[in-house]
Amino acid sequence: MSRRNGQLSDTTAVRFTPSGQANRFKFWLSSSPPGGGYKWGTIMSGATWTIKQSGQSFDGGIRSNALVFLRSECSAAANCARSQGKYLASSNPIGFASKKASVAWRLVYSGVLKSGALVYLYGVKQNQYLSSATAEGATWTWSGKNAALAWRLYWEGDLRSSTLVHLYGVAQRKFMHSNQDLRAGGRASWGGRSNLHAWRLEW
Repeated sequence: MSRRNGQLSDTTAVRFTPSGQANRFKFWLSSSPPGGGYKWGTIMSGATWTIKQSGQSFDGGIRSNALVFLRSECSAAANCARSQGKYLASSNPIGFASKKASVAWRLVYSGVLKSGALVYLYGVKQNQYLSSATAEGATWTWSGKNAALAWRLYWEGDLRSSTLVHLYGVAQRKFMHSNQDLRAGGRASWGGRSNLHAWRLEW
C-alpha cells in the first residue's frame, strides 16, 4: 500500500490483496471489466486503485478545505436564544440560517490540525475569507488569505463532527462568540473562551 509520511493521503495509490487462501499472492486489478468478474495479477501488472477522501480524513478527523458548518451553541442562559441551534451563514451580511451547503464554510489549514492550530474560514457564498479584524458590534468583513486576519481553532479531546469548538480571532485576540444579534445581521461579538458562547463544528 502506498503511503505518504506513513499515512494514507488524498488520492493515495493502493493495491488490494484477498484475505483468504485463494489468489493469496496476487492483487485485485482495477482493469476488471464491469460485470466481468474480478481479475488478479502480480504487483508488476499495474492497474492499481486510488483512494479518494471526502470531508473526513482517514483518521476520522477533517481534511483541509473540507466543507463545514458552524452551529451556534449559545444557550438561552447566555441571552442568545435567537441564535441557538442556527448555523452561521457565509452570506453578505453574515447571518444565521438553516444547514445549507450554499452558505457554508471551508476550513483551510496547513500541516496537522491540532487544537490551537491556525485556520482560515473561507465563505462559500462570498468566495472570500472571514476576517478576524472585525470590531465588536460591527458587520463582519472579508479578506484574502492572510495569517494576520486568520483564526485559531480550539477544542477538547478528539475532533469529530459536532465537537464543541472555540474560534480565536488572531487580529482581535479574543474569541468569536455565538451570541451575535440576528436583528443586526449577525454582527461581531467577542469575548473570553466560554462554552456558553461556543460553536459546534459539523461536516
